[in-house]
Parts: sequence; structure tokens; C-alpha cells
Amino acid sequence: MHRLLAFACSLALFAAATPAVAADCRGRPAALGTSRVLTVDPAQIRRVGTMQYQDTLPLRDHEIVLTFDDGPLPPYTARVLNALRAECVRATFFVLGGMAKAYPGLVRRAHSEGHTIATHSQSHRVLGHGVPEADVKRDFETGVEMVAAVLGGRNAVAPFYRFPGLGRSAALEQHLASHGVMAWSADFDADDWTHISADRIIARVLARIERKGRGILVLHDIQPATARALPKLLRALRARHFRIVHAVPASAATVGQSGR
Repeated sequence: MHRLLAFACSLALFAAATPAVAADCRGRPAALGTSRVLTVDPAQIRRVGTMQYQDTLPLRDHEIVLTFDDGPLPPYTARVLNALRAECVRATFFVLGGMAKAYPGLVRRAHSEGHTIATHSQSHRVLGHGVPEADVKRDFETGVEMVAAVLGGRNAVAPFYRFPGLGRSAALEQHLASHGVMAWSADFDADDWTHISADRIIARVLARIERKGRGILVLHDIQPATARALPKLLRALRARHFRIVHAVPASAATVGQSGR
């Protein structure tokens, strides 16, 4: 695990990168686009997402970071990627190690299209109270190793981690911090994991985003309704003048700086 120390870097906590605007999206000015890239240094900020933590990313009003959990899973992850590509939007995928091993082509596609690839454990075992510390760490490490194997090395895996089921583990939080890995929660979710309809997903996301004004949104790319909802949701965000921000680790600041 000492190799995870390579994730930590000495750049500034956050730095603005070259904007990626809808006008750069293959001549499609109506696309939502990615408004800017937010460079994050995990060595300086350890935990984000007000659903569980005090702090979140330093976003401006009407700025949203899109994140997806639990994948990849065909055909839904592919449909999610198609929707993102159509709107020139870049997101962060918190990938399960077991799913990456089962469907490596989808992980490679997401990475090649400029999305941030982070990890979400090996098999989505909720790591709460009573789970041995050694098991908690092993689950995290195995997940990272599998995703890294799919992408050809650890440098392709962002030092971002989200607990499965948002089941926090103090021992793993300390382990992450000591290795320069940021723990991600979220600022709002869509309840899409409860198998509600696409229309209800859109309604809940928009209501929660409008109420909070900015933040990290968590969706699940393994859900059929999420894949159906995403194209309409992205158009609705644009109509309400929300902007998408792409979060990247400082060690990968050159990734994703222009629209597609």
C-alpha cells in the first residue's frame, strides 16, 4: 500500500483549469457542457460531502459535480456514458473492483472519455461497526488494485473513495488520510437506488439541487431508471442555469480540460 502515497501531491489545494464550455462541444451550443475543471489535492482536503461531513468542495452557486456509484454494469453504464458524451459533460465514477473486473471495457471507456475513475470498495460490502479493521482495509485495497489492473496502473485511478452505502469506518477514514486518499460523501442524492421511476428521480434531484444551490450529486449508473432519466435531467439542469464542474486530483490536472 505504500504505492498509494503517490496519490498525494504538493500542488495547491484547488486550482482552476482551462474552462470546458458548451461552445467547444463539436459546434453544439445547446449542450450543457462542462463549465470548468476543479483540481483537488487529497493531501490537503480529506473528506467532502455534507451528507456526512462538515465540508464539501468549494463550488460556486449553481455548480454541480456529478458522481456515479456501483458500476459498471451493461447496458446501463454505457447509456449513462452516451448521455454524458451527448452533452459534453464529465463526471466521477466510483467503481466497484468486482464490477470493473467483470466489465473492464466500460471502465476503460469512461476513462478514455475523460471521466474521473475513483473507487467504491471491492464488492459493496457495507463497512460499518463490528467489521474487523483488517477486513475493512483489505476490501478498500483490493478494490483499488482491481480497478488499477483494468486501467493499466494506479496512476489512472483517482485517490477518491466513497464508502459503500455511505457506511463510514473510522479506521478506514484514518487509513485513507494517511495514504493521501480523499473520502467522498455527497451533498444530495436522488434515491435512485430505491428503484423509483425516471420522472421521480428527476423531480427529486431538481428539488434538492434548487434547495441547496450547489454541491456533489450521487447517482447510480447500474440503475435502469437512472440511465433513462439522465438525458432529460441534464437538459433540465441547463434550463435552470446549473453548471457542471469536473473534479480531478491534482496529480491528474491535465485530464479533462476541454469539451468534446
